[in-house]
Amino acid sequence: MSDTCLVDGKTLRLNGVGYRKLFMVKVYKASLYTATRVTAARELYRFESPVRIHFEYVYGPIDRTRIANAWQEALSERMAPEIEREQFLATITEYQKGDTVHYDLLPNGELHTYKNERETGVFASRPLCVSVLDIIFGDKPIDARMKADLLASDAQQSEAVR
Repeated sequence: MSDTCLVDGKTLRLNGVGYRKLFMVKVYKASLYTATRVTAARELYRFESPVRIHFEYVYGPIDRTRIANAWQEALSERMAPEIEREQFLATITEYQKGDTVHYDLLPNGELHTYKNERETGVFASRPLCVSVLDIIFGDKPIDARMKADLLASDAQQSEAVR
C-alpha cells in the first residue's frame, strides 16, 4: 500500500486504513486518500479536492451478485439517480482475493471507478458521488468501525495500519 497516489493531477496522501468485516471475517481493506488531513466526514462532502477510496480484497472469491445487491440496496436508500445507479452497478464484477477497486471522486462531481488499475466507469453525477460517500461516511455507514479508521487521527492511524 502506498502512502500517496495521484488523482486528477493532485497528490493525495493516505488518510486512514480500515477493514470491512462480515461475521468476523476480513473481506477487504479500505484506504482513504485525501489532499489534506480529514478527521470529520463533512470535510469530504465539500468536494474541494479529489478523494480516493481504495479497496483491496483480502477474501475471495466474492460473487458479483452478492456485491451488486449490497450496493443496489445502499444506493437505493440514499436516493442515487436510478440510471446512474444501474450504470454504476454494471461496473461490479466478481472479486478475487488480491483484487483492488477504487473510486476517485473529483471536485467537478465526477466519479471514476477502477478495478485492478483499469478504469471501469466514469459518472458525471454529484448525487452519485454523495451517495458513495454516504455509504461509507454517512450517518448510517456500512461499517462504523471502518469509517472511524478511515477518518483516524494520527494516533489512531498507526493502530489501524497494524
